[in-house]
Amino acid sequence: MFDPVSPVVHAAKIQAPALQMHGIEDERVPVSHGKKMRNAQEMHKKEVTWKTFEREGHRLHYVSSQLDYYATLLAFLDKHLGPVPPARVTDADKPARQPSGDQ
Repeated sequence: MFDPVSPVVHAAKIQAPALQMHGIEDERVPVSHGKKMRNAQEMHKKEVTWKTFEREGHRLHYVSSQLDYYATLLAFLDKHLGPVPPARVTDADKPARQPSGDQ
């Protein structure tokens, strides 16, 4: 019934690297579904980064998992988009100087 809209069926069409992160104990989206998608991408020679989190479900409850999640995400983005240069502050970005009342 859902095959025509299943991401697994369309894995061959993926053109960008993919990052999949999954809680092992996820009951909403079983990790087996994520593995099917990962396997379909690999079968079609697509670049996929796979990360699982032990003791986690659909949400990440443990701070260590949250830190690992964001570190993995930032590393993935740096690899595929390049690091973000530090913001430059120019005079145009600074707030206008308010006149003092001591004139």
